[in-house]
Amino acid sequence: MGKDVFIIELGGKQGGGDKNRFLPYGYNKQKDCSYYKNGFQSNLACTQKSGRASCLAYIMCSGWNMPDDYPW
Repeated sequence: MGKDVFIIELGGKQGGGDKNRFLPYGYNKQKDCSYYKNGFQSNLACTQKSGRASCLAYIMCSGWNMPDDYPW
């Protein structure tokens, strides 16, 4: 999870429940990128020791790049 498997939501929070949009799990365009590593639910944050569900949101927030501090 977070390395080669990612979670995508249909509609998602920022999609307003729009069933025609796919968004990374937990993505919120009003949040800073560090939120997905530090402020997201601790058991789902994008770190090697957690559930890593927010890693795709972290990549998207970072301009579709894997930043230097990406866990892998």
